[in-house]
Amino acid sequence: MTGAEFEIKPPFDMKLSLRFATACRFESEADCAEGRFHRLIRISGTPVLLTISTTGSADNPIGKASWLFPVGGKVSGGKILELARHIVSADLDLSPFYRIASPSDPMSKVIMRFRGLKPILTPSVFETAAWAV
Repeated sequence: MTGAEFEIKPPFDMKLSLRFATACRFESEADCAEGRFHRLIRISGTPVLLTISTTGSADNPIGKASWLFPVGGKVSGGKILELARHIVSADLDLSPFYRIASPSDPMSKVIMRFRGLKPILTPSVFETAAWAV
C-alpha cells in the first residue's frame, strides 16, 4: 500500500467530522470506522482503495492518505492526495468563523462543542448528485 501525508488547516477533528457524516446518513459507518475514511473510489477510470486518517491534535492535524489499486492501474499519487484533501476539506479555514462567532455567549458553547468540525465531502460529482436526490 502506498501513502503520503498532507497538511490540513487547523483546527480539524477527524472523528467529529466523520461522526457528523455518518449521523446524516451521508457516509456509512463501515466507511468511517475507527476514525478513518475508507472507501473504494474510481479515479480516472481506475478503482482505488483509499484510506484517509489523521495524526496529531485538532490544533495540529496531519492528514495521512494510503491507497491501493490494481496492478497496471495508473493514477498519480498527486491526484489521489488532491482528492483526499478535498474529501476532508483540508483547505477550509475556520478561523474567520471562529473570530466572528466567539464573542457571542450562546455561540461560544456551540463552537467549543463542535470545534474542528469540517464537512466530509463526496469524492465525485455523481455521488454528490445521487446524495442530493
